[in-house]
Amino acid sequence: MTDNKPPASVEMVKSIETQLAVADTKVTPPARKTVQEKYDTFSCSAFCRKYFWEGQALDKSASKAVEELDPSAPLWKQVYVKHRRILGIMIPMTFFWILWLSIMGTYNYWYVFKTKYWMSITMIFGAMFAGATSEGGAAIAFPVMTLIGDVSPSVARDFSFMIQSCGMTAASFAILWMRVQLEWNSLVLCSLGGLVGIIFGLEEVAPVFDPPEKKIFFVCTWFSFAVSLYFINRLHGRKTYPQIPDMCLWKGVALFLAGIAGGIFSSIAGSGIDICSFAMLTLLFRVSEKTATPTSVILMAINTVIGYLYRDFGMNPSVSFEAREYLYACMPIVVLFAPLGSTLGSHFHRLTLAWIVYFVDFVQLIGAYILVDFSNHPCLPWIGVIVVCAGSIVFTMLASYGQNVQAQYEYRLWVETGEIDPKVKQELAEELETVHRNSKAAIEEAKVAAKPFQERAKIFFNKYFNEGQQLTESASKALDNVNADTSLMEKIFVVYRRQVGIAVPMVFFWVLWLIIMSTYNYWYVFKDKYWMSITMIFGSMFAGATSEGGAAIAFPVMTLVGDVSPSVARDFSFMIQSCGMTAASFTIMWMRVQLEWNSIIFCTIGGVLGMVLGLEHVAPKFDPPEKKITFVCTWFAFAMSLYWLNRFHGRKTHPAIRHMDTWVDKLTSWRSLVLLIAGGAGGIFSSMTGSGIDICSFATLTLLFRVSEKVATPTSVVLMAINTVIGYLYRDFGMNPSVSMEAREFLYACMPIVVVGAPLGSILGSHLHRLTLAWIVYFIDTLQLIGAYALVDFSNHECLPYFGWCIVFFGGILFTVMAQSGEYLQVIEDLNLTVDEDLTCSCSTTAPELPIRPIDILFDDAATIAGKPPRASVDRSSFETARTSADRKSLDGKDATSPADVQVEVPPSKDESSKEMIAL
Repeated sequence: MTDNKPPASVEMVKSIETQLAVADTKVTPPARKTVQEKYDTFSCSAFCRKYFWEGQALDKSASKAVEELDPSAPLWKQVYVKHRRILGIMIPMTFFWILWLSIMGTYNYWYVFKTKYWMSITMIFGAMFAGATSEGGAAIAFPVMTLIGDVSPSVARDFSFMIQSCGMTAASFAILWMRVQLEWNSLVLCSLGGLVGIIFGLEEVAPVFDPPEKKIFFVCTWFSFAVSLYFINRLHGRKTYPQIPDMCLWKGVALFLAGIAGGIFSSIAGSGIDICSFAMLTLLFRVSEKTATPTSVILMAINTVIGYLYRDFGMNPSVSFEAREYLYACMPIVVLFAPLGSTLGSHFHRLTLAWIVYFVDFVQLIGAYILVDFSNHPCLPWIGVIVVCAGSIVFTMLASYGQNVQAQYEYRLWVETGEIDPKVKQELAEELETVHRNSKAAIEEAKVAAKPFQERAKIFFNKYFNEGQQLTESASKALDNVNADTSLMEKIFVVYRRQVGIAVPMVFFWVLWLIIMSTYNYWYVFKDKYWMSITMIFGSMFAGATSEGGAAIAFPVMTLVGDVSPSVARDFSFMIQSCGMTAASFTIMWMRVQLEWNSIIFCTIGGVLGMVLGLEHVAPKFDPPEKKITFVCTWFAFAMSLYWLNRFHGRKTHPAIRHMDTWVDKLTSWRSLVLLIAGGAGGIFSSMTGSGIDICSFATLTLLFRVSEKVATPTSVVLMAINTVIGYLYRDFGMNPSVSMEAREFLYACMPIVVVGAPLGSILGSHLHRLTLAWIVYFIDTLQLIGAYALVDFSNHECLPYFGWCIVFFGGILFTVMAQSGEYLQVIEDLNLTVDEDLTCSCSTTAPELPIRPIDILFDDAATIAGKPPRASVDRSSFETARTSADRKSLDGKDATSPADVQVEVPPSKDESSKEMIAL
């Protein structure tokens, strides 16, 4: 062994803390103003100057020329420098007006204004919008012509090519003349990709789509971009760059691919490469909208000229005369207003440009859904929704990865220069706090990793499958007090509570079942219904162990595999859960497993109302395939959200909903209203499929209120038992016709099984780790979704598959919003703040755990830059352990670890001959 020097990673972590301490003395970000202070200091003129006349982002040479202009300079030089905006507008306008007048005078095309005047008026706004924003003139022309003017999409596309070849070229000249800051890497690489994409799109892609599909595809794609841009701009004060930082090969490939995609979009609607390049620059590379917007304008000019030339001279038939007539009616307008728009847009604040994009894209989407004729395309509205959701996911992934890329660049810059950007400092502090919080868990993982395989397997099993029950305080105290002197009766109620919890409901239901079977001689049901008996062995244990009732197994198996009517499957679910879930609930309460009683009370009240409303008015409106798809897609959406939530390891959970201790709190808190609504929604779902309130309550508890799955699962079981009994009683005695005999036969075939399986499942589930319960939910919900799409007959419901995916996307968004709200709610409660306080300043000390871990980048690249051994020479798992268990102080002020706590064996690097034990 050479020495005990900690690895470079530990030194780097300590370096971060040192740099943060230094940065605190160097950089003090300005305090965020309160709402009252903003109101007191508000000025209309200052507001307009900030958002509508911020100033141009010029390149360095242009800025220098303006600053160093000598008042005694020649007149031509003063005009050239001071009045560059006016010259940038007048020069291209003069050129195109002479060209236009020559054509109009020669061929006498003045008549076009008689029928095409409405398009001339439209392009006044369209040209200014095209020059000022990242979306070309086709973003206005294409939807107006196709949706309002009822013009063929191919004519509208060809017109867009031609009019943008004039207007965007004029705007590009103005931008280049004014020497506005541009991103030249994007210009070159996206133009090359756009050349490939537009030719391929015109030849192969555009002919595949019919007019309504082109219209919806266009507006939905750009609306999804607007959604993503809106959410990223909600991060106030985010850092942007004037150019792509740290340009490298993979970034060039990304720009080239964005150009190909944009060229294909342009081949369909006449516009696309501008928005694709803009999205890539702003979301992935964090380039300022002040640079990305003029860059996208020039890109669109290049791509649209290529598109027009190929369309007019390389294809047959060429551009129609109708498109040319629209060009002659609009050409003199766009060559004036497009440069004017680019000049105005270069002065706008980047958020002003963004809000223009939001507004226009939103109006386009609403207009498309109102004006497009869907009579021959009944599935197209749902396809459009899927495009919006899928596009939002793609753009959001770009933004998320862009955050990681930005962090990587900032760390590299930090290591090289020793300087820290004030906007990045807070992110570093939050990430170091996360490392502190997870250090103890990392120590335990390192200790386990050093043990033999058999011991590791035993530890794994005990952790995930025999973690232990989460009991009430009185039950835990009673267990602790058991000793040799404890009486037999006390032992039965305390030590053997599990066995008693299973035996009591089992005996009761078995006696009841035997009486019914013997009296009415229903033994024949096993002959035809045996397959359901076997199914419910697993279904009942799943129901007792997880947050999804027995209907989560029974309903899809009966309707998808057994071809049973959904109404019969629902009624059977009501009855079988009235037995099995009631037995499981008895077992849970007998064992005194911890429950969330506030949820049980308020969700039950809401569930009664929802169940009655659903049985009477909602369930009859859905036919069988719709019920099946609605069921599986809703729960799959929940499974996705739960999965993403559980990816944040070490997240804090609670045994109960906080701030609902007294009855005054229960009756006056907004949390009670949320639980009522969740119960009502769950009751409506249960009225269709027999299950729903359990998963709605579970989602509300785990996602919004951050209650542990160890508490939320048994709570949902008890809730489902109550709701399903109410549903059965109302269904059998309050409605006509009542429960069918077929459903009763399934009940008699399964009743003796579920009253054993459900309590047994509840016992097993109370011992499972919360992540084990979550993975069971993921598996079952995924299997249900695949089975539904494989087995449901869509012949009479062609749009139903798309409708199902819409449910998945919208459900995923809803559950994700709940999870995000729960994250902020937890921060508020942890800081003991009220909702109406200014959280921005307070959250700077204790922030939610970030999904992006920029500190990871430190150990990927910073060591190499600093001259340390490369990461490739060190085992990843050892490096991770070294990183997270570094010598530091934990949040509670105690040592997170000491040098003797953990020893991690690091494989040798290439120039080492033996392994070293590095003590942290």
